[in-house]
Amino acid sequence: MVNKKLPKWVNKKEFELLLEEAKKQRDKCWKPRKKQYTKRGKRINAYITAMVLGFGAGLRISEVTGLNKQQEYTYKKKDQEKAETKTITSEIPRLTFDKIQDRFIKIYGKGQKERTTYFPSRLFQRAGIRKDELKKILPIGDYDGHYYRSLQYWFSNLSKKVLKKKLSFHCLRHSFASILAGSGKPLHEIQALTGHSRLDTLGIYTHANPEQTIKGMEDLF
Repeated sequence: MVNKKLPKWVNKKEFELLLEEAKKQRDKCWKPRKKQYTKRGKRINAYITAMVLGFGAGLRISEVTGLNKQQEYTYKKKDQEKAETKTITSEIPRLTFDKIQDRFIKIYGKGQKERTTYFPSRLFQRAGIRKDELKKILPIGDYDGHYYRSLQYWFSNLSKKVLKKKLSFHCLRHSFASILAGSGKPLHEIQALTGHSRLDTLGIYTHANPEQTIKGMEDLF
């Protein structure tokens, strides 16, 4: 039997620490006279927006910044002398403000699948970002992969500085699913919010809160 490696994730307290440090970095770039952030401040504000969407809505980084990627793969069918090479294009549109509807976000993500997830309004309030400000922040990225890579690099450095851990942006999505699983949300509901194609893969998130699971068992036996 192959043991699946548990995904890295952060709890609510750890995320708050990450958010506070990110806000400090951003607010150092505020220009009172112009009443706006510097170019770097605006970029960090976009990173904070992406963080909130990853942790509070379960978005993949590609669903925030967009993705346009071509990959080649080679395969050989039975009774075929030569292998064939095909090019696969993966394209995911950037999140735009018009996809935010009241308390929900419409996502067109991985596998060309559409789903609806939660809009984390309270997290945005703690981040100091009003909903109307998102009109200026979204969309994030430019399809050339620059924002994708710089966001990964920035978040990795942020996590090392604050939590003394090297984390990828994807851990925020894992955190979203883990916290939902730990709160007792049914796996099929988590699947709908995260857009996982297979229900059985969500079992890895039940590690989030074993005490909650055991407590729930008391009502059954």
